[in-house]
Amino acid sequence: MKKPEAFIFDMDGTLENYNSRPITKGMELLHSQHELGRVIIILTARDHEFAYHYTHDWVSRELGQYAIPFVGPFLRNLEDQRYACDFKLDVYQRLSGLYEIVGAADDDNYVLDMWHRVKKDRPDFEVHRLEYEEWVKPDEDSIWWDKHGFKDIEDYVEDSIFNVSKED
Repeated sequence: MKKPEAFIFDMDGTLENYNSRPITKGMELLHSQHELGRVIIILTARDHEFAYHYTHDWVSRELGQYAIPFVGPFLRNLEDQRYACDFKLDVYQRLSGLYEIVGAADDDNYVLDMWHRVKKDRPDFEVHRLEYEEWVKPDEDSIWWDKHGFKDIEDYVEDSIFNVSKED
């Protein structure tokens, strides 16, 4: 029996920004993977003990409104001091027995390097980098963001600085 195809998504800087809002480009990629019929796997190096319920609730809320099922989130336990790339590779290898994992999206350079090593063995493996596209910080004393329709600098930052790209 053929394993279902799956795609791995990181949380911080990929699906969720620093003020707990969805990152548009990451969410668009997630929706496109879901439309391709791929299982969505949430894998983050966040600490399970302190962040599991928050992470699960955030993903459930954001994906639930579109009825997108997901697997996870997978988080590391408090005693796990491995680098994010080592933790994520371990989870990837374990889940590969259940799913045909076809790609991953992340913003961490070390994790992306690890995904590129996976790609060397599996040339069809998709690696998507979510990265800062620009950073324009308005003068703190001005009301620049208010003049441009933003509530505050955090509102401005929400969708303006992220870009996702597929890497070879």
